[in-house]
Amino acid sequence: MYELSFYLFVGCWGAIRYYYFFKKNHDAQNAEESFSVTNHQNELLLRYFPYYCQLSAEGKKRFVLRAQQTIKSIIIQGKEGFVVTDEVKLLVGASIAQLTFGFSKPHLSELKAVLIFPDAFYSRLLRRWAKGLALGNGTVCLSWNHFLNGYENTSDAVNLGLHEFAHVLRFEVYEEANSEGV
Repeated sequence: MYELSFYLFVGCWGAIRYYYFFKKNHDAQNAEESFSVTNHQNELLLRYFPYYCQLSAEGKKRFVLRAQQTIKSIIIQGKEGFVVTDEVKLLVGASIAQLTFGFSKPHLSELKAVLIFPDAFYSRLLRRWAKGLALGNGTVCLSWNHFLNGYENTSDAVNLGLHEFAHVLRFEVYEEANSEGV
């Protein structure tokens, strides 16, 4: 009797887990299929992201979706009078999407906030002027002028967005290694 109850319980539990797993993946797939890139988003990314230009139509769609998922997972705040617009958010999210495009998850879990200054800013921590700064608490500070320059001028191989978000990626890898006892 107990054995039958056990197998009935395990069978029901398995069916429920399968249903929720299938439904979750099915819903995520439907959301991605129904997602579309607006002309404005496409034009903005074509202007600033040579990486985006190289992608297929499906890759571009996936790229924008990942950028938007990233935007929803972090705080993006203007400092010193800088106004954060939807375009600013998209470009910040796209910078992270470019860095993590080959990864299974679209965002950096260690990244909590991005503070955007209009231009170079004084860092009390460093006691000097800075263009960008990645802090161990999950905050990245960026000079918007220098962030855009990194995408407008590709010949100098200096990209502030990719550079600062790569620091966060390094923090993340370090955290993972410490949590696994490596």
